[in-house]
Formats: sequence, C-alpha cells, structure tokens
Amino acid sequence: MLLDVRTTPVGVWVDADVRGRYTGEAIQSIATSYGWLGEPLDAEAEFYEDATLEALDYMSNLSPEGYLFDRDDFGHFGLWNLEGMDE
Repeated sequence: MLLDVRTTPVGVWVDADVRGRYTGEAIQSIATSYGWLGEPLDAEAEFYEDATLEALDYMSNLSPEGYLFDRDDFGHFGLWNLEGMDE
C-alpha cells in the first residue's frame, strides 16, 4: 500500500529540534499507525535505534513514487520530494 501524495502531507512530520532524543519514539508511533508490526521501544531501551530504523524502513516502503520517508540532515523525519534533492 503506497500512500497517496495528494492526501499525505509533504515535509516535516517530526521536528527533531522539538522532540530531540525522543524523535524515534514519534517515528515508531507513526509507523505503528500505518500498520508497522514491530515493537515500539522508548528512548531508554537497548535496541531503540534498531526499532527506529525498522520503523523508518517500513515507512520508506510506503512512500509514493517520487517521494521518500526519511530523516533529513538535521534529523527531522518527513516525507520528502525526491525531485531536486541532489541539487
């Protein structure tokens, strides 16, 4: 199931400046709401970053064509338009 870009907000979904080290918890929560079946872990858990990466990968697989769910250079999570990203 790819998400429809017409109904999916493009840009920052989780602001890392606001969430800080808890950004991964928000990413896991979003992924869970979209059907990710992984085990959400809190920031204190040993495998927190692994769970966050699994959730990121899951969301990336839902990305509409020409877009990508990922973290940017500042750690913000969102849906990014791939056109012009290499400029």
